[in-house]
Amino acid sequence: MFVIGKMKDSEHLEAAGEFFEVASEAKTAPVRAQNYFYACINYIEYILAKAADEHSFSHEDRNNRMMMAKAAFDNADVRAYDELITLRNLSGYRGRNGHTVEEIRKIAQRFREKALKLVA
Repeated sequence: MFVIGKMKDSEHLEAAGEFFEVASEAKTAPVRAQNYFYACINYIEYILAKAADEHSFSHEDRNNRMMMAKAAFDNADVRAYDELITLRNLSGYRGRNGHTVEEIRKIAQRFREKALKLVA
């Protein structure tokens, strides 16, 4: 399971970085935001699997499972996830890119670091 998730999150992060390098920020921001977003989702799913032996089936379900898995996710994590969803919607569906890509990247990094602590 983790190998598949690790491959996917690596692919998303790599894709986000490649787009950043080859094209202007304005044109690639929605694509980079989406790749950082899905990398973050993979990290969260890994944490859920390790901590609660669970997987979510939707963004809303993931939020609920994070709130129930208190040993793995604190209130700041749940707020960060809520912010991630809001930022992704602003970037992907409303075309507001500006700082959103960087904020999504920071949230993905937060959960990446949390997931890496669980790798044994």
